[in-house]
Amino acid sequence: MAQFTVTGDIDPFLHVSLLRGEKIYCESNAMVMMESALELKGKMTGGLGSALMRGLPMANRFFQQHIEATDGDGDCLLSPTLPGAIQILELAQPATG
Repeated sequence: MAQFTVTGDIDPFLHVSLLRGEKIYCESNAMVMMESALELKGKMTGGLGSALMRGLPMANRFFQQHIEATDGDGDCLLSPTLPGAIQILELAQPATG
């Protein structure tokens, strides 16, 4: 499972450690740095209708970034577009079945 830690107080970064095969989704332009084992792709997630609904309030939400550990384990740094604190929230995994 991907590991998330916050680095810095004034202008924080979200440090993400991914194991091979893991993938995260983030807003466009959030990625600051990534290791060469990771692959960055921009996609329209959820189909055209969902992408348009996300894109109406803010133009940068039309596409989402996908960061995937394709060539091994790797780390990346993400940054918010607006200044402020970052808080990590633990969410329950959806039931499979």
